[in-house]
Amino acid sequence: MKILLADASDAFREELQERLSDVPSAIVVGTTVSEEQTVLVTALSRPDVLLIAPQLADGTGCSALERLRSAGFQGTAYAMVAGGNGACGADCAGSGVDAFYDKGQDLDRLVDTISLLAQDPYSVIAGTIELPRTRQARCSCPQRCE
Repeated sequence: MKILLADASDAFREELQERLSDVPSAIVVGTTVSEEQTVLVTALSRPDVLLIAPQLADGTGCSALERLRSAGFQGTAYAMVAGGNGACGADCAGSGVDAFYDKGQDLDRLVDTISLLAQDPYSVIAGTIELPRTRQARCSCPQRCE
């Protein structure tokens, strides 16, 4: 399973790449820091999973994902957020993110989910296994329609 990491923090990307190296059959095919880089590297490497931060060094992960989805990217996309998904949650959910993981609290859950996907991606599609619980997008509209 091919994974692309998109995050502005070198230290975080290195830590996550190290943790993912223990997942059998998962390989990090690239790391990016900007929206344009993310769109380009995703198009070239065709990852199965995109792990993306809402805020990148230049541009946003949500915008990059929206562009990728409109261009036909059908892979799994997980948003890696700091301190909960906050106001960006609804925006990212609208761009096609599949789940949110907090960088500080949910890394174990994220790696567990990637491990499950790497073991049997078709059972996830068919809904035959239960993924670790993920954070849901929160509505940021004035009506608070959660």
